[in-house]
Amino acid sequence: MRVALGAVAFAAVAVAFVQTWDRSQGLELPSWPSLMGAGALIAVGLYCGAQGWIYLLKQGDPRRLAATFYLSQIGKYVPGAIWQPAGQLTMAVAAGIPAALASTAVAVYMLTLIAAGGTVGAFLSVFGHLSGPARAAPFLGLIPIVLLNRMWMTASLDRVHRRFEWIPGGNSVPSQRAIFASYAWGIVVMLTTGGAFFVLAATISSEISLVTAVPAFAFAWTIGFLAIPVPAGLGIREAVLIGTLGADPAAALAASVFYRLLSIIVEVAAVLVSRIGARRHPVEE
Repeated sequence: MRVALGAVAFAAVAVAFVQTWDRSQGLELPSWPSLMGAGALIAVGLYCGAQGWIYLLKQGDPRRLAATFYLSQIGKYVPGAIWQPAGQLTMAVAAGIPAALASTAVAVYMLTLIAAGGTVGAFLSVFGHLSGPARAAPFLGLIPIVLLNRMWMTASLDRVHRRFEWIPGGNSVPSQRAIFASYAWGIVVMLTTGGAFFVLAATISSEISLVTAVPAFAFAWTIGFLAIPVPAGLGIREAVLIGTLGADPAAALAASVFYRLLSIIVEVAAVLVSRIGARRHPVEE
């Protein structure tokens, strides 16, 4: 069953890569140094994302949990939107994490990422080229920070648990320190991935600045992440980026498309490297 699901996930990745490659045809290619630099930043962002996940669990082997995290990221290319978090949950349980803790950690992790994206994206109101009421819109991204309060999470889960016993209670919520740490890792994810987008865009157009590109990317990522029915925010992030950057649309589109290509390559490479590492250094049960 796991082999079949893995095959479906990698088939979806292959389809996503081919579709993105087709979209890149005719677009201006960023310089090779910028492609390499952006790829390195994306890899750092992926590593930091894994650390934010591991910090919420506070148990288990970090290398194994990182490997399962990288593999779960492939699920976001499968239509249906549930496969990435579902894979993150099931593989964490397979790695020895209690189901109650893993399921709650998945929800908390998603919330910390949304809060991190909203936090960085809020700077678009200051440095972006928005006008009128639209300038205030990115500030709404600060709202999820309020939801990172553990007392609110535990009280909400306890209330639901009393009605539906199969849902974990509030004692499964990670510590407040772990929640804030995961949020901090999420901020680094947004800064590094936004930096990768800027590196790609800046070699194509001098109109795109760092202080605008990074929050615009974080804002677009958050909107795309919340667009649940759409695999990996396909098309939505590009539209938001073009609409918020206020710069060369062709450069923004090209940078976004090549960013997606690099992301797929980095994620697949992370899965392969982690699998090789797991074989060389097996975890003792």
